[in-house]
Amino acid sequence: MNHLRMMLAAVLAFGGAGAIRAQTPPPSGAFPSANVLLQPSAEPTIVIGDSASPNVPRMWFYWGVGMQWVNPSPYPSPLVTTSAPADQGILGNPTTTILLGQTTVDYGRFGFFTFSSGAWINPERTVGTEGSSTWSEQRARSAYFASDALGTPGLYRPVIDAATQLETSMFIADPGNIAGEFVFETRMRVNNSDANLLLNCYRDETRSITAMVGYRIAYMREEMRLLQSSTALFDGALSLLGNPVLAGETLTIRDRIETVNRIYAGQVGLRLERYFGRLYLAGTGKLGIGWSNQRIFGDGRTTLEPDLLTVAGGGVVQQSFPYRNQLEEFIFIPEVGATVRFQLLRRLHVTASYNFTWFSSVSRPGSYIDRVIEMTQVPTSASYTGVIGTRPKFVESDHDMYLHGFHAGLTWIY
Repeated sequence: MNHLRMMLAAVLAFGGAGAIRAQTPPPSGAFPSANVLLQPSAEPTIVIGDSASPNVPRMWFYWGVGMQWVNPSPYPSPLVTTSAPADQGILGNPTTTILLGQTTVDYGRFGFFTFSSGAWINPERTVGTEGSSTWSEQRARSAYFASDALGTPGLYRPVIDAATQLETSMFIADPGNIAGEFVFETRMRVNNSDANLLLNCYRDETRSITAMVGYRIAYMREEMRLLQSSTALFDGALSLLGNPVLAGETLTIRDRIETVNRIYAGQVGLRLERYFGRLYLAGTGKLGIGWSNQRIFGDGRTTLEPDLLTVAGGGVVQQSFPYRNQLEEFIFIPEVGATVRFQLLRRLHVTASYNFTWFSSVSRPGSYIDRVIEMTQVPTSASYTGVIGTRPKFVESDHDMYLHGFHAGLTWIY
């Protein structure tokens, strides 16, 4: 019995020693240390915001309406005068007064619609694209002058006779001889678009700096019309192509000058952005450099009514004025703007912006009115011969133009 107890004790002692050996830590290096397990295998990429983040959305769309103003259009030449009959509206005579011209025409407020959209291309949202476009309404201004049935008051178009280089005039209305009226009208429309590649330079939770490289396209159309209607009060008070006009017949004289500016420019820019919770502020500056394709159209017509006989040549737009003229001018286009945006819903924001854009070279129609007239080309002149002289009737003339305005609308982000 004693021997059996001794053998059982020996077996238990041997098993306990084996268990203790099994619990002994493995030698150093057999398994990774705890410090190694806590270290990340690579530094994670952090993107601020999600698909509907007001700071860094994946894409965005904006629709808005606004109003803008264009600097006044120049009309440096006098167009209509009045005076006592003896002075015939000739500039420099004692009673001559300018009724229209030597001024500028302000179109007032243009309404417009604007749309823009953009998106970040890469997952880090550091490279993206953005584009915007505006379409304005057409605005017009007009003036109207008329005599009574007896031609009072006298109305005249002051010009310079190319042959004598002296001031003279063409009759619209002359008391007792000619009754007449004169209509001046000018109209304008402006469209402006650009597209840019976005390159984010810096971004954190409250601010961002983004560079832009892109191009701009702009379209400006402005048209001036002069309409004169004169009625002879007796035979021979007016003439057409050197022939007398009968009493009661009317001569309608139309002059039209239209300018179309198409602008193409590359541009660079910078945008600074700040985030204040639901509020977003941004300031943008751009500089475009390119060219301005300027087309100037001129057309003059004279019609005898009621016979409806129409001949070429108006008052100030003569046959020697080419119908279409084209210029190419180098142009600078700086632009500055500010935007404020407020988050209404997770994806919907209300947005308001102000922009100022300056174009260094554009054509405007009032600058192409030439007061030096070859009377031999004027169909209503008594000295009309139909001979077109050699004096050039088109002189290059360009101006700068600026437009500025506000717009507001809704931005949807994703």
